[in-house]
Amino acid sequence: MKRALLVIGTVVIIAAALAASFVVLFPKDLVIAELKKQVHVSTGRTLTIAGDTSMTFWPALGISAAGVELSNPEGFAGAPFLTANNIVFAVSAAPLLRGDIEVKKLILDTPSLTLVARKSGEPNWTFPTTTPGTQAETSKLKALRIEDMRIINGKVTYIDDSGAPPLEVSAIDATVALDSLDRPAALKGACVYRAEKLALDASIGAPRALLEQGTSPLAFTLDAASLRAKLDGAVNTATGAVTGKLETSGASVRKLLDWLGSPLPAGPNFAAFEVKADVNALLPDVAFSRGVYRMDAIGATGDVTVHIAENGRLTLNGALAIPMLDVNPYMPAPTQGAATAALG
Repeated sequence: MKRALLVIGTVVIIAAALAASFVVLFPKDLVIAELKKQVHVSTGRTLTIAGDTSMTFWPALGISAAGVELSNPEGFAGAPFLTANNIVFAVSAAPLLRGDIEVKKLILDTPSLTLVARKSGEPNWTFPTTTPGTQAETSKLKALRIEDMRIINGKVTYIDDSGAPPLEVSAIDATVALDSLDRPAALKGACVYRAEKLALDASIGAPRALLEQGTSPLAFTLDAASLRAKLDGAVNTATGAVTGKLETSGASVRKLLDWLGSPLPAGPNFAAFEVKADVNALLPDVAFSRGVYRMDAIGATGDVTVHIAENGRLTLNGALAIPMLDVNPYMPAPTQGAATAALG
């Protein structure tokens, strides 16, 4: 028994000594310097770490960095492209022993992403995926892989030159899996937009195309109190256009428009709705074709385009086939004088 305890104690002491040696010898500064270098090589932007850095053993071996900032591309002023209270870069141990750095897990704590689009169409969220670096550096970029990425309490702000108030999505909690820039990426999470929580499950077919202002397959489902939506289509990051087959429904048109910032006057109608159509959205216009539509007791088929003005007002234009249209429920109630005259 004493011999067994002696063996166990020896193993524990050796393990503790190895752990202590690893903490002392772990090339933390080298890893951070290499990380900054690779970010600049890959994106042309500057990664700044203003806060403390430390080693992490959970959820994986890596480095925790506070006060992280990623700059905008040249020519864009204002808030940085990305800031985060804390980021954990969890690296794979085996490549580290060979002098390579492979990110296995990336955790962003309270990140803030600022997306800016100019009237010229130039955005601040595209990145080069071919670089003037060495062949080894370029191959590292092409082989970019993040097995597990987590976003905790994030925020995304969208700003354009139209003068409209910025759009903001907050309380983002999500996971992202990226095997390669040339393989589909999966995103699953939740966020808050205009005080309403949304659940999102998405697949991006060609991540590299998004970085190069190209077109990528896009499929997602969105679930919120005011709206349920499913899209199977594509997105073009150069123009912002979204196309594909859309299915969406909700319990109240009135509540949906109020949530989106275009409220209707109080009333009993404009309740349940459903849309199934091919969609081509390039703001400020959203075009629906070969659609099947339902609102309240009204059903219709055909094509319709919705124009969204800068003040939030909606304009509809199109050609619809409506088998039966009863507008009486949508007409204002007659005044007392008009009702009396009608009876007389």
